[in-house]
Formats: sequence, C-alpha cells, structure tokens
Amino acid sequence: MLSPSKRMLTVMFENEAQGSIKPAQKGKAAAPAHKENAPIANIKGRGAKPVGRGNGGKGLGVLWKLWLPARREHVSDLVVSKNEDQKHAGVRCLDGIAFNDHYRVLQKLGAGAFGTVSKVERVSDGKEFAAKEVLFSQCKLKGQWNAAHDEVRVWTAVSWTYHPSILQLVEVVHLENVSLHLVTELMSGGDLQDAIDGGVYSAEMSEKNVRLITVQIAAAIAHLHQAHSMAHRDIKPQNVLCRSRTNPMKAGSLKLTDFGFSAEFSGSPKEPCFSLYAGSMDYFAPELARIVRAVRRKEPQEGMKYGAAVDCYALGCVVYQMLHGSTPYFHQDEDTQLDNIIEGGLAYPLNSFGQVSSSCMDFMQKLLEPDQLHRMTIEEAMRHKWLKGCM
Repeated sequence: MLSPSKRMLTVMFENEAQGSIKPAQKGKAAAPAHKENAPIANIKGRGAKPVGRGNGGKGLGVLWKLWLPARREHVSDLVVSKNEDQKHAGVRCLDGIAFNDHYRVLQKLGAGAFGTVSKVERVSDGKEFAAKEVLFSQCKLKGQWNAAHDEVRVWTAVSWTYHPSILQLVEVVHLENVSLHLVTELMSGGDLQDAIDGGVYSAEMSEKNVRLITVQIAAAIAHLHQAHSMAHRDIKPQNVLCRSRTNPMKAGSLKLTDFGFSAEFSGSPKEPCFSLYAGSMDYFAPELARIVRAVRRKEPQEGMKYGAAVDCYALGCVVYQMLHGSTPYFHQDEDTQLDNIIEGGLAYPLNSFGQVSSSCMDFMQKLLEPDQLHRMTIEEAMRHKWLKGCM
C-alpha cells in the first residue's frame, strides 16, 4: 500500500493568534487563558460537574457520553474511562526555572526543526512523561518562538479539563529567550500512521477496526469544536498518538495532539472565517486548496475563506486512507494534487471499498463533500449511524 506523503506546508499564522505567553506564578497552576490574553483559546463550560465516571465496561461508550450529554452547555464535562492510568486537570507553569532541575531525560524519542521530544522522569515523584523542547537559539525567525507560545496557550486551554482522546499537557517549563518545554502524557505506541503502514501493529485495518479508531478521533474534534470553538486545522494520522503498540482500537488508546495550527472560530463551525492557510496538503479540503493554489499562482485571494469544516474533511481523508492505504488525491506533484482536490471526482476502488458497508461509504462521502457549507459537521458525524454502532 502507498504511504501518504508527509509533506508539510509552511505555516501562516492568523494575525489575531500572535502574541506572547503570560506565565503563571512560579510553581502554581496556570489559570485558563481568557480571550483578551489568548485570542485563539476560548474556554466554555468550565466549572460544570462531571456527568459521570467510568465506562461500565462498555468500551467506547465513554466517548459518546463525553460528547453527547443531556444538555449542550455541558458538552465539555469531564468523563474519564476507569482504565486511564493518569488523569490531570489544569496545567502548571514553571517560569524562569531550568528544566533539568525538575526533570531527568531518560530517552530521546524524536527531533524536530526547533528541538527534541524526549521521555523524561519527574524528579519529585519518579513519574514518566514526554517533553517537547523548543530552543530559542534554533528559532531562526521571531515568529517561530511566538508560535510556540501560541501553541502553549491553546494547549493549556484544551487541557484545562481532561478528555480521553486529547493528549494532556501537564506542565510548561519556560526560560525567556532560552527554552520552552511542554510536558505531556507519555504515549509509547508511535502514531496512527505507523498503524496504517503496518510497520508497528499487526491489527488489520478492517472496517470494524477503522470505525473504532475513527470514533476516538471524531470525539476529540467534537470536543475542540463544541467546547472550545476551536479548529485544529491539521488533522492527520501523524498527529494521533497511540498509548501502546498493542491495540489502537481500545477506548482511550488514541490521543489527538499538535495544536500549533489551531485557531478559534466564532459562530457556526461551518462559517468561513480563516483566510491564511495552515495544515498538510494530503488532508486539505477544497476550500483550503483553492487558497494555496492562488497563493502559488500569485492570484488574488479576495473572498477566499474557510472554517472549522476543514477538520471534518481531513477526518474523511483519514478514514479513506485507513481503508485504502493512501489519501484521496495523493500525487507526487503538489500542483497536480491541488488541482485534483479542487476538481473533485473522487474514486473508490473496488479492491479497497467493495466490501465496505453502505453506512461507512455514506459517512465518508458526507465528510468529503466538496462544498464546505453542505459538508457534514462533526456533531452530525458523531450522530451518524456508522459511528453509533460503537456505542
């Protein structure tokens, strides 16, 4: 099977998302970011009582309870599976303190453009976490350092209450103009791309397993859209981490991460409100591809906007990829790929989709609707009969 391209377009941040972090007092829990301090994070539903705990042995039902409460205003209520071994609420910010005074690096897990991700141990209690390091010296542009702080604000807002399908930010260790460390839950099973490629997991990407994976990702997107009025804008398998290398289908085993492209929206998730592009081309919605193509051709982009519906389209791409092995419009030539995304006419080869149920096909096609105003919302996706089979 073809592996999707891992190409990433240069990030172009929304003007309203720029700024610097406002650290909390040393050693104390950071207060949630309010709109005037963190424009891209809009917290709703704080202080609501949990609607319940535990999943009663009903597997993924916990995700449904979290997203489908009796009253909409409780959509961000905390529901935690009893199988989760670590539960956090809120994010602690340590400002002006050296990271090595509080954490011991155990193993390097990966490297990025601005630093590394490591497995670390907290000195005070021996608990293990993952830590993403951003070094000021490796940020060639000031905007890159500011962007890291923007991600902290978003992730802090999202982590204020626990969600079983979103990677929890536990602590931020910050030294001005030196380093920024984001301490998170430790996920030891690689990412969903590994599962799709078959390099780590032996689990077959059958429709049943794809559905069990999809409901976890959809629940995370629903939480962002409904509880935080936030679009992720970079939904893809590489941004879905697995707790272990054994069973990515188990409830609570997958976590959505990487909020560097996330931005707040106002009004309906369908309402186009963003004009600067962000994300990964293989998962671009047509309305986003049009903007990128216009930029490349140096054509006017007046009136070209998109909204949180791009997350739903990207989810459709991920479902298609899990069943087929490659993303819907993948092409080695990026300009051709953009044209294909915009023109549409998606094919569903019989060798991959011939045995797929009609409800699954309907689910994919409604997410991959070219018109963003008629595309299925994440709310509608969570109520779709294909996902309701996971209850």
